[in-house]
Amino acid sequence: MIFREPFGEFRQKKYSTMCELFEVKRFAMLCQNISILVESLKLSFFQLPSLQEVIDLLDPDKQRVPHFYIYSSYSQELLLLREKAKQLQASHPEEAEKTHFAAVELEDRIRQKLSLQLQPYVSLLEISLQSVCLSRFSDC
Repeated sequence: MIFREPFGEFRQKKYSTMCELFEVKRFAMLCQNISILVESLKLSFFQLPSLQEVIDLLDPDKQRVPHFYIYSSYSQELLLLREKAKQLQASHPEEAEKTHFAAVELEDRIRQKLSLQLQPYVSLLEISLQSVCLSRFSDC
């Protein structure tokens, strides 16, 4: 594994890949699970900031599964394009392909928007990463 500045893409206002958005979602969900465990064990010395808003942003359907997808719920237009492409697939494959391409372009714009919406959470993500990586539960 090559270590890089984990959340640098967001800080530098670069657009994130689907894989990077997946990594952020999975990390935020992991932190949430750690927080629940720490709370249940009453370990007051260890706290993580809430990343609930990050999870909600990357999981608008609240499925809470560790994968990332540009959900149709991000955009009514995307939903309609996907439905239209599916309907046209059998009878008009060329038109379906054009519609699918339009949906992919819209997915890219949504991904770019999500990258920008994550910028305010970079510091919380970095604090959480440091806390998890540097925690020493053996000192309990």
